[in-house]
Amino acid sequence: MLKNITITIFLLLLVSCGTLHQFMVSPDGKIVDCASSGSGVLGLAAASSSTYDCSQKLKNAGYLKLEEAGAIGIKLSFDGSMRIIKVVSNSQADRACIKPNDKLVKVNNVEVTNNKDAQQLLFGKKFESVSITIDHNGTVKRYKLSRDRYTDVYGDNP
Repeated sequence: MLKNITITIFLLLLVSCGTLHQFMVSPDGKIVDCASSGSGVLGLAAASSSTYDCSQKLKNAGYLKLEEAGAIGIKLSFDGSMRIIKVVSNSQADRACIKPNDKLVKVNNVEVTNNKDAQQLLFGKKFESVSITIDHNGTVKRYKLSRDRYTDVYGDNP
């Protein structure tokens, strides 16, 4: 009986299969799935290594694990004006009364003049603070916001 159980467990280890996922998000909101499949003990180990390598390469390129990423909930225009075109409902930005057509002036005391720099500076880990300066119809105001979970702001269906 024990011999049969041992053989069964051994066979299950040899033929078991799985797919490992690690979702990564870039400062501009691009989500990448580092996924790899394998079967058997060696296949699953190789899949784990492949998924890890993918996520490390993306991390080195500025991506964060989706579950670690945070956001304040604003979208900027693409015309270089630094104008906010969307404020996500119930986000940190919305709760601070930031409005569409407000202009993003600074992030963490760094003047921003293009979307790429703004996205890089706004992007960060969940629950970390970010300081932004907004121009609302000529009135300049500074806000200190805590990034919400990225998935709470933009949804959890990558």
